[in-house]
Amino acid sequence: RSLKRKIVSVGYHKFFMKYFLGAKRYTDAQCGFKAVSRKVVEEILPLVRNRYWFFESEMLYIAQLKGFKIKEIPVKWIESEFSGVALYKAILEFIKCGIALRFRKINGKTRPEEVQMSSQGDWLQRIKEKFKAHPRLYYWLVDLVSPTYRAHKNKFKRLLKVLPSDAIIVNLGSGPLRLSKRVYNIDLIAYKDVDIVADILKLPFKDHSVEGAISVETLEHIPGPLKAVSEIRRILKPSGLILSVVPFMEGYHASPFDYTRWTKAGVLELFADFEMIEIGVGNGPTSSFLWMMQEWLATLLSFNIYSLYKFFISVLMIVTSPLKLLDLILHRYQTAENIAGNFYFFGRKMH
Repeated sequence: RSLKRKIVSVGYHKFFMKYFLGAKRYTDAQCGFKAVSRKVVEEILPLVRNRYWFFESEMLYIAQLKGFKIKEIPVKWIESEFSGVALYKAILEFIKCGIALRFRKINGKTRPEEVQMSSQGDWLQRIKEKFKAHPRLYYWLVDLVSPTYRAHKNKFKRLLKVLPSDAIIVNLGSGPLRLSKRVYNIDLIAYKDVDIVADILKLPFKDHSVEGAISVETLEHIPGPLKAVSEIRRILKPSGLILSVVPFMEGYHASPFDYTRWTKAGVLELFADFEMIEIGVGNGPTSSFLWMMQEWLATLLSFNIYSLYKFFISVLMIVTSPLKLLDLILHRYQTAENIAGNFYFFGRKMH
């Protein structure tokens, strides 16, 4: 293959098809014979619009988008000295067709990575799951690069101080974080330091058997948060204490799903069956602003290319993270609750 054709081929498949279109399951769309099943003929070909040189690229792209298996078999290819292809005209045509295909919706999807996202969830969550095997490193990195300043992270100590040393205290949706040796960790996933694997909607405790319950940014990941709060109330003894942190102006963070947000009034309604001891701003307004700004800039700069979005959101998190320290001051302002990242609620079970 001549150097000119080699450069064109590598540029088209390695960069245009792979990074712009997200076609990562095949390396050469143009050369060779294509053998397809009847199902492909029936489901894919009616969706292919191009009838010229881009036909094969479009067919393979849509096949990948719809989840069909694609297998490449190597062949020996000998370049002909005489070709009827107008190379530069074909390049322009491929770019034009590729851009149109990139932003075309096919069955509600615009690129293969969207299929991967819908089945695998939040890409950042998958990274976090790997680091959670090393809790100290994980929470150190969270405090270092996340957009949020967790002003609420030591609020649980107030609950420990009030309750007797032999009190049963549970941390619901704990993850791998061990708040204290006095606290039992409960989570749906068997992370390191999880004492009991259980669903917060069906807790393995008798009625009125627990003195204290902690729930830090767990309820937004449950499709029925009111039912979860009711379950917490069931297991708490009369006058038992609850400390819960729920999000308000925070971005999407799947674990593995993310459903709900609460205003301050919404928090009070959520815990209406508890006597309020204290409610306040957890993550302050700077945390909210940074989260939204990072997402907005990464979206703007990505040009709707998901791999670029992931690159920019990672860079922006690292570069802008120190600004969250402004919340050391701002989270105490009376207007901070208007755009707070989250709220904490400290309450007591009423008889």
